[in-house]
Amino acid sequence: MVLRPGLCFARPVIFNTRVLSDERLRVRLTAAGISTESIDRADALRKRTGLGLLSQLWSAGEVRERVLVQVLADALGSPGIVLSESEIPLKVLRVLPSHFARSHHVVPVGTIDGSLAFACAEPNDHALAQQLHRWVGRNAHLFVAIPSAICSA
Repeated sequence: MVLRPGLCFARPVIFNTRVLSDERLRVRLTAAGISTESIDRADALRKRTGLGLLSQLWSAGEVRERVLVQVLADALGSPGIVLSESEIPLKVLRVLPSHFARSHHVVPVGTIDGSLAFACAEPNDHALAQQLHRWVGRNAHLFVAIPSAICSA
């Protein structure tokens, strides 16, 4: 993957709790074959560090990013993207200034029929899609990604 260094975010990513509560997330993770022990360890770390549960699972190497993205995409009813397996062209990364990407927890990942595709933590955020459209002058398609993976991109 072609990455731009330094896209780490100061403010935490907060999921819409009406869409995906902690309990619903735990149920989905368990259904995906992730052990309750792994989830409990990640949850304890989450409470100490403030990093989200999915990010803790991925950062600790407990679960592959692909599995977490699938769980999240299914839960939110949105397409997902596995950033660690993606190759992002440098010209795509340059369409969005890093300050905008950091403040909105988003990274451009490619093009789809003349529109731009973006990885983000909140793919159902229509206001974000509108802001991206205004910023880049093209339609924006949002794909859910693990917040820590966005930070690493």
